[in-house]
Parts: sequence; structure tokens; C-alpha cells
Amino acid sequence: MPTAPSIDFTVAHSYPPLTDREGDAIRTTGFSVDKISPRGTTTVDPGAAGDEVIMRGVGDFDGDGHSDLLVDLYKGGAANATFVVPGTVAPGRHAVATVGIPIPTPGAGSPYRGVFPAAIGDQNHDGADDIGFGPLMYSGRALMTAPAVLPAPFRVLPAMYLGLLNVDKSRPPSLVVPDPETTSLAVLDGKSDRLFLDSPRADLTAAIRVGARVSGWLVDGHHIVELQASTRSGDTQWRWDLDAPCGN
Repeated sequence: MPTAPSIDFTVAHSYPPLTDREGDAIRTTGFSVDKISPRGTTTVDPGAAGDEVIMRGVGDFDGDGHSDLLVDLYKGGAANATFVVPGTVAPGRHAVATVGIPIPTPGAGSPYRGVFPAAIGDQNHDGADDIGFGPLMYSGRALMTAPAVLPAPFRVLPAMYLGLLNVDKSRPPSLVVPDPETTSLAVLDGKSDRLFLDSPRADLTAAIRVGARVSGWLVDGHHIVELQASTRSGDTQWRWDLDAPCGN
């Protein structure tokens, strides 16, 4: 693995411990999530024994300049509930259902029911970060109004994306989407890079089936993209340099 700065948006915005855009530290402590700022520590707890708050992402979903927490409330085997905890919540300990804004999720009949929510950056360019459920993308601003049901997504990808990369700092994170028909990955950035696997189509299909994911690093000014899949037989990786001729 390159010893270089990561360009993996998902890791930087989803997996505690992490630091948000305001410089506040976010971590999990037991079954709760802490946000540590100069104002103090804001702890979001499940509110009941046996429940758990699970971190899903960080973003400014309402565009007010403060980082909000995207979390799931896991209720001991019952259906999860998704919330956004606004960045303006005061320091102290709070039950997530008390301070969080409930976010509707894909319901019965949807093939994406049960898909975890994710922070995906400002994909619709409205000045606020957005929320995705698999290939379905929703306006963060719209969801922060707590609608009773999900509105129509502003974009539907052709497949589940495998990664989010900070390829261009002046643009939202780039989605990396598989195209099994051509045995390639499409990087949905300003250049629309297409990364071909030097292997049979079945290899990409198999990698996606076992949960392949895309990550990346900035190495000496070059954006290195990696697709990795792990099975009982070991790990398989493909790597590309976006800044080399033809993306090789």
C-alpha cells in the first residue's frame, strides 16, 4: 500500500476516529458517538440500554457551514432508524432521537431496502452535502426537512458505486462505478476516466460479488486508484495511475 496521503473520501468522512472540516474530532465511545470541539464534547447516545448509535458519515447536509453527523440507531435486532444530528447541537449528552432529524430510508419493495446511508459530498452542486443509499442519491437539504418518505433521488447510478475519491479538490468527490460489460471502472470526474482491468469480465463480476472497494492515494502528484477484493484465497488488487498516459 502506498505510504502517501489518502484520497479516499469514504474513509475520511465515515470511519471514526476522524477530523471534520471544522477541525473537530469525531470518535466512537462504547455505543455512542462523540464530537469534540473547542466548545466542548457533544455525545450522541442511543437513549436506551441495548441500543447503539452507529456512525455512517459526516457532512454539511444543510449548508450552514457546520459538520453534521449521519448515524444509524440500531435497536437490538429491530429495524434501524437513520438520523442526521445537526452540527449546532450544544455540547453535552443527548439521545439521538431527541436531537437528530429522522431520515427516511428505502422501504419495502425497494431493492435497496437495508442499504446503509452514506455521505457522498455535494454531488448536486447546491452548496450542501448529499446522502446516498447505494446508487440512489438524495439532496441533503431536502432530507434535512424530515420528509415522511424519501423524495425522488436527483440521480440514480447504473450500479452500486465502489468508491468515492477526492480526485479534484475544487469538485465534489468522484464516484467510481463498475461497468461489467466492458470490464472497466468509470471514474465520474471531470475527465470521465475509464479504467480497464487486464483480466476476464468474470474477474470484475466476482470481485464485486465479494464486496470489492476502490481506494486511492496521491503519490508524487499522481492519483493512484486501487480496486481490491478479498476472498478466502487471498487478496487481489488492480492499480491505475490517473495521471499517466491512458490512465495506465
